[in-house]
Amino acid sequence: MSAATSARPAEPRGGRAVTFGRVVRSERIKLLTLRSTWWVLALTLLAVVAVPLLPAALYAADPASLAGALGPDVGALTAGTEVAVITLGVLGVLAVTNEYSSGMVRATMTAVPRRTPVLLAKGVVLAVLAALVGVVGVLLAWVVTLPLYGDAAPSLATATAWRVVLGSGLRLAGVALLALAVGALLRSAAGAVAVVLGLLLVLPGVLQVAGFATGVEAFGRVVPFLPGQAGAVVTQVAPTGDPLGPWTGLLVMAAWIAVLGGAAVALLRSRDV
Repeated sequence: MSAATSARPAEPRGGRAVTFGRVVRSERIKLLTLRSTWWVLALTLLAVVAVPLLPAALYAADPASLAGALGPDVGALTAGTEVAVITLGVLGVLAVTNEYSSGMVRATMTAVPRRTPVLLAKGVVLAVLAALVGVVGVLLAWVVTLPLYGDAAPSLATATAWRVVLGSGLRLAGVALLALAVGALLRSAAGAVAVVLGLLLVLPGVLQVAGFATGVEAFGRVVPFLPGQAGAVVTQVAPTGDPLGPWTGLLVMAAWIAVLGGAAVALLRSRDV
């Protein structure tokens, strides 16, 4: 009798089972009750909206100056998402490493012993927030640049335009998930931020320089398949000669997330908290 009682899992407090929906709600509360989260999201949204004002202002001052460059097309509205890649990458790392530095992770894993739902729930919350910032930010950028572009304002009445708008959100969601996976793997905020920004921003340039310096074309051929470059293709309007299309680029980015996320889940289940 006592053996059977001790083998049975403890009854959840209040008689409620630990469901994935409740884990997601818990992670949402933990993330959104941090003042730093709201600051990062607000500054990210501001950057996504404000940066496209620069090419719009240049175009308003001299329409011929941007002919053949940025120009008044929907791609110009995504300029601010390059800043968002940095800020959301940092947010994705901190969403998991903060719990390790504060020791809260012990309480989290005690409440959810299977552990995997915790990381998945963090990913759901981060992906939704990042996607909303991307999509809403690009739409607001279109609104605030309308007076500057005038009759030449980018049109949102095409499939390509909406692919760029929605793709901006998907790309930023992918960046946040990638950063979350790296943070869960390394558990160190400084180290994970360095790896994420290095992978997304530094490594492509290093490989291109190495290709030019050594004459080895293989270095340059790898660059389009890095997660940052692959995910960015979905926000491009005109063909750029990349071997990946908009949606295949997102699939390549998703593959990076799946591999790193799978490794993070495996280590989370096997390592002590």
